[in-house]
Parts: sequence; C-alpha cells; structure tokens
Amino acid sequence: MNTPDKDRYLDFEALVDSLVQVAAEGAVPVEQKINALERLIERWRIARHKLVNPLEFEEFEDWKWFAAPDKFHFVENRSGVTEGSGTSPIRLQRKLLVFLLLHHGQYGHVLEIIDEFIEKMRPSLSILDFKKTRTGVFRCYTNTRFAAVALRDSGLLKFTRREAYKTWVLSLPGFLVAARALASPDWMIPAVEKDSWHKLDPFILECSASVSDYPTFVATLKNVCAPNAQVFVAFEKVLQESHRLLQGYWTVLGNRDLANEDRVKLSQQLVEQLDNTFSYGDFLNELSACIRVEDLLRKADASAKNP
Repeated sequence: MNTPDKDRYLDFEALVDSLVQVAAEGAVPVEQKINALERLIERWRIARHKLVNPLEFEEFEDWKWFAAPDKFHFVENRSGVTEGSGTSPIRLQRKLLVFLLLHHGQYGHVLEIIDEFIEKMRPSLSILDFKKTRTGVFRCYTNTRFAAVALRDSGLLKFTRREAYKTWVLSLPGFLVAARALASPDWMIPAVEKDSWHKLDPFILECSASVSDYPTFVATLKNVCAPNAQVFVAFEKVLQESHRLLQGYWTVLGNRDLANEDRVKLSQQLVEQLDNTFSYGDFLNELSACIRVEDLLRKADASAKNP
C-alpha cells in the first residue's frame, strides 16, 4: 500500500505514547495504547448516539495533519476535491484470476482467499482501499467479492463448497485468462478502461485471441506448465472439445448485440457444457498439477518488490 510520509505516523505514535498511560506490569507498547483509544472512541459513539462518522474516509484523506509534541493539528480541505474512492472491482478481476491459478486448491474458504489476495496486492493498493464500509468491512475486501461475482456471472469463476465452506475455483475460461495474464507475472493492479456494455475487464475479452485456433489455445496453456507436461497428450480429445466450446464462449462474451442477462445466461450454459465433457474434471486436475507455480510466483513477487 502506498503510505504517505511515514515520519508523521512516527510522530503520531510518539504523541500517543506520551499522552496515554495504561496501568500494567512492564512496558506497554504504543500499539496497545492506540487499540485502547480506538475502543474508547467506539464506546463514546455508542454513549453519544453518534454511531456514524459523518467525516468520510475519502474526505479526511485530503485533510492535512501532523502531530506536535503536545497536540494534534488538522487542516480541513475546503476545496471539495478528493483523491478518489479506491480501486474499482473491475481492476481486480484479472489479478484475482491469476492469484487463484497460482494458489489452486490451497485455501478452503473465501475469506482466506481474500486475505491472502489482498496481502499480495497491498503494494499497489491505496489507503482509500482500506476504508471501512458501513458493514465494517474494508472496501478492498468488498470490491474483491464484487470482482468475483462478475467473474462468476460470466463463467470464469465458480463458487463451490469444500468441507461445508464456500470457496472460489477457476473454470477453464478463467484458467486461460490467467495463463495469458501470466505472460508478464506481477501483482500490479492494471489500469482498466471500462466499456459501458460490459462488466468485465476488456483484457478478458481480448483473450479470445487465445482460442483463435487450436495450436494457439494449447500454446497459451503450455506457457504456464512444466516442460513436456503429459496432460496435453493424455487429454488431447478433451482439449479439442474444450477449444471448440471456448470459441463459442468468447463469441458470446464479445457480442455487443446481446443484452447483459442473455450474455450471462449463454456463457454459463457453455461453461456447463464444458463441465459435462467426458474426463473434463480429470483434465483440469492434471492441468492444475503441472503449473510452474513456484517459478511464476517468484517472478511475480520479484516484480512487486522491484516495480
């Protein structure tokens, strides 16, 4: 996450440390004092019937503030101009697919997935992404769920249950988009120009190029797999049928003449046909097992450290 002047936060901690005393054995870390202050403010809001803070997170982000040795100083922004409202769900879609590909089967619950995904994306998120919504959830968590819903509606992602917990897994179209995105592995959030007629990242629509012909389709998948992976030989018939269905799938996604609800319905029908293809489940398991996860993760993590 991009953080403003860290020295200001050190001054803030020093001021809290000097003004707040906690009776306890031994030294009390400043973090514990800040935690106590936060709980006290919550109780004050309840006692005063002021449960909602009218000062919006975005508005406060544009205020100037600093901590002096004996008090806090705030300078209100009166311009009415704010820095925005954080990262939109559509900008998270592509990287969420990549994350699910590289961590296939590792997390059993949606909340675990979101926690780890946000941790990966944190360097390119802004402080506005960590505003708490009215439900008490960080905005970036809510927007990740919105991104997943849009991907599910278009058949790129599935909401399934494993050991009674809801989880997210890729469909083959989602797998293909993630494989194409991994041509340049990193955790940077992409700029996205949203089309008014579609709820998906335009990059996903451009992935139709990956199914333009059968060799290109197979090559896209091979790019993220270990060399000489046998899955492409053992499941050639499944691959050929999948390619045929995926060509129809991307034709539906890119059809501007369809209403959104019709596009969603038809794309889900095609993904259902994929699911019902003979040996398709075994094929996906084998394909996931041959991904060069460690190599791709290492490259993506290195890019995050050296953008």
